[in-house]
Amino acid sequence: MGAYKLYSRKDADAYPDRSDIFYADSKAEVPKVDLTEDHPSATVRVTLGEKAGVLGGRVIDADTGAAVKAKLVFMTKMEMIIPFWSRASTVHSYLLERM
Repeated sequence: MGAYKLYSRKDADAYPDRSDIFYADSKAEVPKVDLTEDHPSATVRVTLGEKAGVLGGRVIDADTGAAVKAKLVFMTKMEMIIPFWSRASTVHSYLLERM
C-alpha cells in the first residue's frame, strides 16, 4: 500500500503520457490516491490532458533515398533535450507538445 500519482494516456488518439518529462504539464494538478490496509481501494477521476501534435516519417539519406539510423532531438518547454533514436527503414511517429 502507499501513495500514488495517477496519469492517463491514449497514444492511439495522440494523448501523451503526462508522467513522461517530455509531456509533463507543470500547471496540471495530478490526481493522487493513498491506499492503506484500512482503505485498500479508491475511486478517482483521471482525465486525459491536451492532445499532442503527431510528427511522422523516417530519416533518409539525401543522395540515395535509403532509410538510415539517426538520432532525433526534441526540446521540452523547460528546455530539456530529449533524444530519440530512429531505426533504418522504420516509419516513426512522435507525439509533440505545443510550445
